[in-house]
Amino acid sequence: MATSKLIGAVGVAVALLSTFPFPSLAQIPYQGQSVYKVSINGDTVVYVNGTPSGSAEVQLGFVDKISSKIAGSCGEIKLSSSSLGSTPSIQVNSSNVTLSSLPIQLLPSCTNGSFVEARTQNFRSPSGDVIIVGQVPASAVLINIPKNTNKTVRLNACGFGTLKNSSSFSIPSAFTIGNNSYSLSSLPSPTDPPVCRGGIKYQPTAWGS
Repeated sequence: MATSKLIGAVGVAVALLSTFPFPSLAQIPYQGQSVYKVSINGDTVVYVNGTPSGSAEVQLGFVDKISSKIAGSCGEIKLSSSSLGSTPSIQVNSSNVTLSSLPIQLLPSCTNGSFVEARTQNFRSPSGDVIIVGQVPASAVLINIPKNTNKTVRLNACGFGTLKNSSSFSIPSAFTIGNNSYSLSSLPSPTDPPVCRGGIKYQPTAWGS
């Protein structure tokens, strides 16, 4: 029984090495590139290489952050300057609002469902707050305020980590790592991913030497 288990274990090891014949203690780039993508079960996974057991900071740019706001009695929604951050634009119920194009006006008081001074277009207050107008009073309005976002990728003992899509995260079309910018559509795309076993990284045969 022990002999058959040993033979089975050896068979698994041989199969693994025949698929990944180039073990290494250091990172292995694909076609000279340390960032590449692999399609796994129909999902795109981005591989990031670096210092083993280290991390890589990925600058994702502006990432959507959607919340629901309740319009005031005059159909207005006030967004504080601090909540807007550095985003150049927002979306209100899927309609784009470019912040730099908004006029600067005072927010008038609201009486019996009407502003004491008419406001027919969105505007900014002198303090930098953004006021969205023309909504249905007391209704819920979807507001998307994109946030400039970084994501830390933890690297394994073989020196690579991954970016994966999830229910709360989608890989952006472009991102930056260090001083290098990447386009998701332009990344090299091997058919098989590398594998890390016991701190040793195995390169797929299809990659070549």
